[in-house]
Amino acid sequence: MNAVEEYAQGTQRTYNPEETLRRIAPAMRTCGISRVLDVTHLDRIGIPTYNAVRPNGMILSVSNGKGWTKAAASVSAIMESIEVEHAEYPDTSAWHLAQSAKVLRNRGYSVVDAPTLISECLWPSDTYGGLYYSDDLRLDWVEGREIIESRPVLLPASTIYVRAPYVHYFTSNGLASGNTWEEATLHGICELIERDSTARLLGRPEGMTTSRLLRIEPKSMPEHLGHFSEKVAQAGIELFMFALPSAIDIHTFWAVFHCPGEPSFMLATSAGFGCHTSPQIAASRALTEAAQSRLTYIHGAREDLGIDHVNRQLTCAETEARLALQARTFAKFRQIPTVTWDELLAVAPHRARGRTIPESLSMVLRMLKEAGHGQVYVHDLTKRGLDLAVTKAFVPGLKVSAKMI
Repeated sequence: MNAVEEYAQGTQRTYNPEETLRRIAPAMRTCGISRVLDVTHLDRIGIPTYNAVRPNGMILSVSNGKGWTKAAASVSAIMESIEVEHAEYPDTSAWHLAQSAKVLRNRGYSVVDAPTLISECLWPSDTYGGLYYSDDLRLDWVEGREIIESRPVLLPASTIYVRAPYVHYFTSNGLASGNTWEEATLHGICELIERDSTARLLGRPEGMTTSRLLRIEPKSMPEHLGHFSEKVAQAGIELFMFALPSAIDIHTFWAVFHCPGEPSFMLATSAGFGCHTSPQIAASRALTEAAQSRLTYIHGAREDLGIDHVNRQLTCAETEARLALQARTFAKFRQIPTVTWDELLAVAPHRARGRTIPESLSMVLRMLKEAGHGQVYVHDLTKRGLDLAVTKAFVPGLKVSAKMI
């Protein structure tokens, strides 16, 4: 089956959304998803956005999804919910429990150098900094693979699952699901590359760097992207679309919505990111995620919004300061010259994407190795009996800002 030609409308999946929904229906019951809600109508933009609800979620009970169509958005929400459930409620039967890295190495196991997953994964100045670790620390370990050289390796369970003792605070960065192992792993690695790009843009102490941004004229984007951008414009919202530099030669986009007349400053701006070997898919992910971000605040059901005004009323001075910062930021954005979509593709470094998901994954792994990222670790979380895959990927050396997780 050629996934790219038939089912690449804003994503790259092995099966179309309708078939994927049929395949994942048993997993919804297994993972405790009680309902799936269409929340598109709560905002005036009209880009399909859904919620999947798991009442017994340990860290997150409401997951969001977006897409070109309602079916695609529904799949996106359900898949995210399934991913988190797998991380919350693991099958520990094959784990190495309460063992130190030193003991496991002495027994002949290949054990990952855990600090590469800690210090390289998170900015030291961020809230989610690393906790204590040594090779004598007794932890739970799970089997994974280093997939560039295809060799087995043990990984700390707490870097993948909600499981104490932690070597760093839990993050879903690199956690992904799909119809197949390759599909899930490609999505997870693309997220790692995307988060690395955004960390380098937004996560620096000195503030955002715009010198390497390419600003794209929305009206020049291909037809399907132009359809979305027109929806945004008709809603009275200004769209800024940027191409970001990436760790390897694939496409990462940042879509920012600006509408200063909104009743809440949290709706005055929203953003989304997307990364893929296909520029159209990467840009579509960014656009739909920006719409999803708005609806996340409008709906207000997610537990991880992480905004202080949810718990207290901001003072007028605080609100004015934040609005002033937004105004300065968008003034800076408008000073960035625009390029057309065709001009972007002419100057942006990129390579042809794979015709199939396995080809795209192989291409990304090859480029990571060429860029100096010679280890890519993947753990398969998939529970028995489910016709899908859930994996978590790690690429030591790629960074993520705690502001984005």
